[in-house]
Amino acid sequence: MADPILDSAPARTLKADVTVMLERTRDELPAIQELWPRFETLVGVRGRRMYAMVDAAAGTYAACTKVILSEI
Repeated sequence: MADPILDSAPARTLKADVTVMLERTRDELPAIQELWPRFETLVGVRGRRMYAMVDAAAGTYAACTKVILSEI
């Protein structure tokens, strides 16, 4: 059995009513490497926290960031 990549289980956090901008791609390194620059250009990076989400069952990877109130 291979060594685990993480030294502990991922933490799961639920946030009520948080609106995010999200873009998905295939969960493959070349697709992910193309996604991030495109997503950062689309939403801008100044003052943002960026997050990623993997759906192993669907084989997808998503980049997301919280919508800032002035963008609504």
